[in-house]
Amino acid sequence: MCRVKPHTPSILDLFFPEPCLLCGLPIVERRVDRSPICDACRMDLPRPLSPRCAKCSAELISEITLCMRCRERNYAFSSNRSLFRYAGSVRDLLHSYKFEGVSTVAEFFAAEIAQYYESARLSQPIVPVPPRPGQPRKSRHVERIARLLGKHFGIEVTRSLERRDGVAQKTLDYEGRVNNLRDVFSVVDFDAVIGARLLILDDVMTTGATLDECARSLKAAGATDVEAITIALD
Repeated sequence: MCRVKPHTPSILDLFFPEPCLLCGLPIVERRVDRSPICDACRMDLPRPLSPRCAKCSAELISEITLCMRCRERNYAFSSNRSLFRYAGSVRDLLHSYKFEGVSTVAEFFAAEIAQYYESARLSQPIVPVPPRPGQPRKSRHVERIARLLGKHFGIEVTRSLERRDGVAQKTLDYEGRVNNLRDVFSVVDFDAVIGARLLILDDVMTTGATLDECARSLKAAGATDVEAITIALD
């Protein structure tokens, strides 16, 4: 069960409210988290429109149930749910978090994931996609969000995967990504995987290759079902 720990406003919140990262206006009232995004801007964030692909979460145009991509690819994960589209203000937020060190963005995304986790009545442990070897601790963006999900929202997190080095995925097409990821992920905590239903966490789904390879590794180690949740869909 997702347990939200409410944020208690301090005297500084009342007299010196922080500005919203997107619109710059003071955040006078905060929700349960210390999100640096005001409610008005949060409501305007680009989200995928319905109907959506039951497999990858992409917006459907003329297809029914599954998009053309998912009909052609045999993904090992049973479904992915992306909370936002990788566009506009969501792209700006992820860029500021990953490349400019605005760490409070992680609190916003963690709260959004926890809200969906609870509303969808999910219960399976979250497995964050591990970072490439050699990344400094402050650059492990997905892991930081996973820690917040465990610490502030009571969601079980298991770091059951490790990753060997490879070329950065963003430079490759789908086939290149698949080849680059082959045998890159391995399971390090079999007790948490065998017979378990698991939920992979990543920041952006582009081709689905990373989620697919993670799911294959987990299922080969004994997981009974693997779903995924991502912040944005590119």
